[in-house]
Amino acid sequence: GGPAVFAERGPEGDGAGNGGFEEASSSGDARAGSEDGFEETQEQEQQQRRRAAYAFETGKLQDLPQVAPHGEHLRSALRRVNKLRPPKSPSGKKQSQHKRDISACAIRLDALTKELAVPLGKYVKGFPPVARLHPFERALLHLTVGGDKYERLLSRVNDLRKKVLEQGKANAGRASKCRPLKR
Repeated sequence: GGPAVFAERGPEGDGAGNGGFEEASSSGDARAGSEDGFEETQEQEQQQRRRAAYAFETGKLQDLPQVAPHGEHLRSALRRVNKLRPPKSPSGKKQSQHKRDISACAIRLDALTKELAVPLGKYVKGFPPVARLHPFERALLHLTVGGDKYERLLSRVNDLRKKVLEQGKANAGRASKCRPLKR
C-alpha cells in the first residue's frame, strides 16, 4: 500500500470524530491494520474519559444503599436460616440420626455465615470511595461525617465481613467433624 488517501464523507461526518473524513486506501490489508490500531487508541481514550467522568459524577451520595440496623440484620439472617431444611440422604443411603444432625448443623452454620456476610459486602460496595466523589459531595461528606471517619467505618465493616466469613467457615468445618458423645 501507498500513502493513505482521505475522502470526504459529508459535512456531518461519520460520527467517529474524524471531521467527516474517512481513510481510503488502495490496499484493503494496509487499511485494516492501521484502522485497528487507531480504533484501539480511540477506545482507550473513550474509556479514560468515562472513568474521569465517573469520578466526578454528582449524585453518588443519593444512591447509597439502605443499611439495616444490626438487630434487624441478625434477625433476618436467623429467620432465613431457620427456614432451611437439610437435604435428603443421596440415593437412599441410610444415615444415623447423629450424622444427619451434624450435617444439618454444618449446613446451617454455612448458611448463617453467608446470610450475615453477603449484605455487609453489598453495603461496602454500595458506598463509593471518597476519591470517586464529586468535589462538592466530597466537601459535604467531610463537613458532615468527618475527614477519615467515612473511610475508617467502611474499612471496619469490610473487616467485620471478612472475620464473619473466616469464623463461619472454621466453625462449620469443626461442626462437620463432630463425634457422638460416649455414654
